[in-house]
Amino acid sequence: MDRTEAEEELSYEFLLSHHEEVNEYETAIYDAVEAIGSVGVRWMKTASGEELREKIELCDRAIEAFEAFRRFCYEDGRGGMIYFQDMWEHCFNSKNPDFSYIDSVIEIRERLIEYEK
Repeated sequence: MDRTEAEEELSYEFLLSHHEEVNEYETAIYDAVEAIGSVGVRWMKTASGEELREKIELCDRAIEAFEAFRRFCYEDGRGGMIYFQDMWEHCFNSKNPDFSYIDSVIEIRERLIEYEK
């Protein structure tokens, strides 16, 4: 996502003003996603209903942490919104030029729900 210099400055000012809160929210997201662990198809096929429900709850926690941080950033104003979008909602890698960090958790959750049925 291309940003103007003024937009980049707003994002930077948001981060400077809220670096402790940002660190807490981001750590909560990373920790929640890490707690989900590996849930490949092979694992899902052999998992008990209780194990599936536990993983779904972990996904819910990660999604909730992500949404809480989004609310915090967006409620702060344009700088917070830009920061969150650039760092979490419009990620990129060599396989995908634009994705949200939480997309994979949502996909895992949906597959877990299907296997739970």
